[in-house]
Amino acid sequence: MTTQYPNGIDTFVNPQATDTLDSSTVPHATEHANANDAIHAIETELGTDPKGTKASVRARLDAVDSTISTISLTTGPTGPTGPTGAASTVTGPTGATGPTGAASTVTGPTGATGPTGATGPTGATGAASTVTGPTGATGPAGAVGATGPTGPAGSNGSAGATGPTGPTGATGPTGPIGDKYQTSSTTSVTLPVSGSQTITIGTGLQYSVQQSVIVANTTSAYFIGDVVSYNSATGALVLTVTKTVGTGTFTSWTVNLDGAVGAIGATGPTGPTGAASTVTGPTGPAGAIGATGPTGPAGAASTVTGPTGATGPTGATGPTGATGAASTVTGPTGPTGATGSASTVTGPTGPTGPTGAASTVTGPTGPTGAGYSGVASLTSITIATGSQTFTLAGSYQGAYIVGQRIRAIYPVSPTNYMEGVITSINTTTLVLNVDTIGGSGTLAIWNFAVAGLIGATGPTGPTGAASTVTGPTGATGPTGATGAASTVTGPTGPTGPTGAASTVTGPTGPTGATGTAGATGPTGPTGASGATFIVNYVDGGASVPNVDIIYDASASGSTSSSWTYTIDAGASTVSF
Repeated sequence: MTTQYPNGIDTFVNPQATDTLDSSTVPHATEHANANDAIHAIETELGTDPKGTKASVRARLDAVDSTISTISLTTGPTGPTGPTGAASTVTGPTGATGPTGAASTVTGPTGATGPTGATGPTGATGAASTVTGPTGATGPAGAVGATGPTGPAGSNGSAGATGPTGPTGATGPTGPIGDKYQTSSTTSVTLPVSGSQTITIGTGLQYSVQQSVIVANTTSAYFIGDVVSYNSATGALVLTVTKTVGTGTFTSWTVNLDGAVGAIGATGPTGPTGAASTVTGPTGPAGAIGATGPTGPAGAASTVTGPTGATGPTGATGPTGATGAASTVTGPTGPTGATGSASTVTGPTGPTGPTGAASTVTGPTGPTGAGYSGVASLTSITIATGSQTFTLAGSYQGAYIVGQRIRAIYPVSPTNYMEGVITSINTTTLVLNVDTIGGSGTLAIWNFAVAGLIGATGPTGPTGAASTVTGPTGATGPTGATGAASTVTGPTGPTGPTGAASTVTGPTGPTGATGTAGATGPTGPTGASGATFIVNYVDGGASVPNVDIIYDASASGSTSSSWTYTIDAGASTVSF
């Protein structure tokens, strides 16, 4: 029987007392074989040293059970966080409105002082009295009354003529680069989006907590949110979404501030004065009216006495009463007399009254004006000069106006740009007459920035002093075509001076034609016989005539009896 252990329990047939060793029911050899198979299966399952360090296999199994029980009561380590599920496309119910916060105990900034109102017109002068009253008796001198209140301030004099305009100061150097926010992102985002949203943008930017940021793919697919955090080293930007427009999944975004333009940086130092321009630049937009400055100190007292007003009529003099003791009590101020007719002469200006106490009521903050930041377009345009039309993202044109010179910049690579003057603009479309470009290609992300006008060409500088150094000779140009032969003989130039005698023998000219033989002269007397050599010249085929050459040795003063000679057939000469 084949054992079933460890997958099952074997069933053995035990021998009976009446069974013989060779019983056919339970053969003796089969019983031993079955027992051996079962024992071998147990040993194989337990292996060697099954009790290990324990006293028995049972003790080892009990220890294992105890360890398993302990492990089952111990919390295992937390598994890794599963991936974030896709953004929900269903907006949850709006939460209940929170309680109103406690009233602020901090006073807001004081609003700017409003401009001074115009001075009202002076009233008409009353008619002068034509009746002089009788002179009354002089009464006793009364106690000096309290000083009356200061009269109203005289009207302001007319403004003096405006002085001549001073020279324009030198243009300062370009100020430091301001905070940078324009950037882009390729993070995949599905619209609509709500709650917290993380995207990766450019590094080294200046985003800070609570700034409002717009992330746009097109004019109909974008979202706006407030900054929760920004890592300038990695570009990770976390936003709390406040507005979302459009649907779909996009991976190309233009990112910029959605709030007001930041404060203007400090003015840089003044640079050197540039050459005076002969072209009048366009008038810039009017700046906001600044706050009214504090009242200046009172002017010095006038040294010119104004004209004295006309003397009123003198009252009748009453009888003189007895002089009473000096009073120690100030009597009540008498009633104010009737107002005289208005003076036609302006009295001197009274001193400026004290400045009133600062207002404790904060004026309302004026509305934020439109700025130049955050204006963008996602129109696909090929960089080129001429008229270019951009569709504005978010229907926002900012503060740009017709006639302004601006630059349309591709933010991914700012060396790609188009610059020119705005010819038309509204909340949806900007038309730019491009006259200057940089880079090339067809691009679909554009940010806009104000550009300076191109200045007029400056005057030509003075001619430099003549150079005292001769420059290197340029390479010889190719020879021009030969002109047609002249048909007019030019005049003969004057004969030049005779040159110094040449020390080099020029080549022998060709032999002239043989002249006509002259008449035979008379035969001379026969001379004395001398030493005569006759050289027979053999013609080698040249043009030299076949003649005999005779050489008189005594005539040349030579006594040699042998000579070496060379015959030059071409030149018809013989050399000895």
